Amino acid sequence: MILYLVAAVVAIAVLISFYQKNTNSVCKSKRRLDGITALVTGGTDGMGLQIAIEFAKRGARVIVACPFPKEGAEALKIIVEESGNKNVEFKHLDLACLKSVNYFGQFLLTILLLPLLMKTGTQQEPSRIVNTGSILHHVGHIDVHNLNGISATNKWLLAQVYANSKIALLSFNFELARRLRATNVVVNAVDPGLVGTNIYYGVNSLVGIVAKFCFRNMYKTPLEGAQTAIHVALDEGAGKLSGGYFSNCNVNVANRRAYDEETAQLLWTESARLVSLTDDEIKHFMNGTLLE
Repeated sequence: MILYLVAAVVAIAVLISFYQKNTNSVCKSKRRLDGITALVTGGTDGMGLQIAIEFAKRGARVIVACPFPKEGAEALKIIVEESGNKNVEFKHLDLACLKSVNYFGQFLLTILLLPLLMKTGTQQEPSRIVNTGSILHHVGHIDVHNLNGISATNKWLLAQVYANSKIALLSFNFELARRLRATNVVVNAVDPGLVGTNIYYGVNSLVGIVAKFCFRNMYKTPLEGAQTAIHVALDEGAGKLSGGYFSNCNVNVANRRAYDEETAQLLWTESARLVSLTDDEIKHFMNGTLLE
């Protein structure tokens, strides 16, 4: 019985792999980014590194942000060598430095950057925020009264913590888009698909090696996984849409729970409290003004 079950799982995985490899989309935009600044969090490895390289090739000033200075220095060399663009910087940014870590780092960073994004965006060319989701958001849960209810001490529960953070990020993404309707800032989210990156080493080395190898060869490499994010950042049509959810360079639909406005508003309020932002501070940032 077990052998039949294993065979069925393998067969399904192969079928999904065949479909994935034959439907992977590539960003077709030829747009240059001269004079544009792109901030790429996690831009030192995996998909983030591929995105940073692509933006640098197109002439952007690229700021790579991550919590590891050594990794950042190594990534800068790779980006400059592959793009020929020396206008690349590393900024030390630890989004997990907050006591509560699920998605709160992204929430805080985005809010703090809003005044700059509003200042530089125009009606013809709005500033763009691209958040990276995951298919795992479908099994994520948002309990606004207990956002860190699952302990991450058990490494096998990290997947659930990750899933929770991704549906929270999507909920924030859609709520932020609603609140920024009258501005020159657009906010969209992307699902990169199943990608072979180093993220699986968070479970253990063996799982990391196996998962990375299988996903790279059966589903998507980091370069392939980065295509939808690159598309949403560059495509003219994507720049006219806010509150969208993209996969394989096309508009898609996230889990319906991510669109629940009541949950999103409660999540927003609780997130602001947990990152120590007052109502007045939020108001200033949302109005595009910096605090004195």
